[in-house]
Amino acid sequence: ANVRAADASLLQPVCDMLKQLEIYSEAFEGPFLEATSHFYGAEGKQLSDELEVPKYLLHIETRIDEEKRRVAMYLSEETRRPLVSAVEVGLIQPYVNKLLEKGLDTLVSKLDKVELGRMFRGFG
Repeated sequence: ANVRAADASLLQPVCDMLKQLEIYSEAFEGPFLEATSHFYGAEGKQLSDELEVPKYLLHIETRIDEEKRRVAMYLSEETRRPLVSAVEVGLIQPYVNKLLEKGLDTLVSKLDKVELGRMFRGFG
């Protein structure tokens, strides 16, 4: 899959035009969310094995923040919730048990409150 960074200066006027034409949801949002889900599903499959739990949780938090910024820059505000959900479904949902088994013991034994808080927010 060819993943390229989006050019916000081009996307913002296009998204604005689609909103004005009242075709944003069907012409852009649906396919965009589908591609986003596919991307994060593949990323989650790879990184949930490669990264230690604290680093993986930080990665999830970073990705959610990136998507929220993307909404603020050029997407419709209505896209925020389904976009964050696509990140959560791709990076968290399939791996909850694996992450808990892999990392909870370590986090609790270290009493790492920051990381435990991150895990709680991620799984909440």
